[in-house]
Amino acid sequence: VVLAETFVDGARFRGTCYRAAGWTEVGQTAGYGKHDMTFSEHGEPKQVWLRPLFRGAEAWLVEPFDAPLLAEQPSRVDLNRVPLEGSEGLLAAMRRVPDTRGARGKRHALNFVLGVAACGVLAGMRGYKQVADFAAHLPEEALRRLGGRPQAGTGRWRPPSEPTIRRTLTRIDIRAFERELGGLLAGLGLHGAIAIDGKTLRGSGEKGPPGWESAPSGEQPPSEGDVSPATPEAQPVAPEPRKPVGKPQHLLVALTHGTSLALAQQAVGEKTNEIPKLRELLEPLDIRARVVTADAMHTQSETAQFIVERKGADYLLTVKNNQPTLRRLLAAKDWRRLPACTKREKGHGRIETRTIQVTDRVAGLRFPHAAQGFRVERDALLSNGVRRHEVVYGLTSLAPDRAGPEDILRLVRGHWTVESVHHIRDVTFDEDRHQARKGNGPQAMAALRNLAIGLIKTFIPGTVPHGHRTLSHNLPRLLALVGA
Repeated sequence: VVLAETFVDGARFRGTCYRAAGWTEVGQTAGYGKHDMTFSEHGEPKQVWLRPLFRGAEAWLVEPFDAPLLAEQPSRVDLNRVPLEGSEGLLAAMRRVPDTRGARGKRHALNFVLGVAACGVLAGMRGYKQVADFAAHLPEEALRRLGGRPQAGTGRWRPPSEPTIRRTLTRIDIRAFERELGGLLAGLGLHGAIAIDGKTLRGSGEKGPPGWESAPSGEQPPSEGDVSPATPEAQPVAPEPRKPVGKPQHLLVALTHGTSLALAQQAVGEKTNEIPKLRELLEPLDIRARVVTADAMHTQSETAQFIVERKGADYLLTVKNNQPTLRRLLAAKDWRRLPACTKREKGHGRIETRTIQVTDRVAGLRFPHAAQGFRVERDALLSNGVRRHEVVYGLTSLAPDRAGPEDILRLVRGHWTVESVHHIRDVTFDEDRHQARKGNGPQAMAALRNLAIGLIKTFIPGTVPHGHRTLSHNLPRLLALVGA
């Protein structure tokens, strides 16, 4: 209870005692009373007095979002204090994305199309068609607040169609788009470690219909039951060069531990890999005094030097068989004599025990800026009785006075934030079967999914599907979330 209410009969009392006790008169009732299950007018309105039970309670009750202390599951950030509206809001960020479309035939502003797409993905829409269907059922007031313009002839607001949404996201300036989204999420004031991992959009590869690879260009593969008559006049036709099958797009993403906020995203081309792209991903970010965690692929000397010397941050990297000498040297240390820190967790259908041991004798490893090495032993008992055991080694630039065994174990565990986001994108958004293939469409949709997951997990209690249902049935809250 945060606010108390009472009524005073103004014809008989002045409310002096209430006023002296800190109550405030806010108005009068309409003069109705309840008898049985009905209301009837009695013509004697009463004074309404309110008293907050602690400072700031009345301000909380008029905010568009629940205050953290009033929510059933407190949010990490008070959404009412987040700069989503005005010059720092999501729609304002969309306006800063340059419009690369031609002037001819352009009916909708770019920020309007992007705002509608963001709202659709926040409401759980998975692809272009679903976003367009969601937009078609938006009321005119919502279209107006999102930045739509009325038609010249009818004066009505018209939502963007599926081809318009698809073409806009396909041709968008993807670097500027992701920069604005990442800057918005980074501006929430959240700090902590950054997890980096890659994900393949399996449905984004360029593929033809089944059997097209074996048919000459320009011919359709014969269907079942078709018989081609063999005639003496028929001459063999040399097959033309076939169009190569494009590989699915692979993206590298940087997320904050625990909050799932995507700070940046980088496409990895077919002729390169994640290792050099990590430096491009982190180059525009201000990550000073933060910790970067990554999997064993990025355990490279150049990467470690870049993070510490160039960006002023620290790293925590796992060591596996891609660095066999380094792993062998770590495994050869006498871990039996080192103290161990053990944590036990139960959840997600398993009982998992993690034991970590840390050593600061890593000078002989000759890895740049390595201050401590660690050994993590994981033992998981699944609900079906299967037991899994794994031993992982790693290095960090954090000195012992800055990070103890429990801190390092927490960072190792926190790196799985990025894996949970990938799971949500695959299961909730069914991303691997989404067949956006053209231009920047796959990467733009992935950026919108990252945005939706980050905002929902940070500001709305419950799971991401629950957040989708909440926003899809509460349009005012959805519009307030995007700053409309």
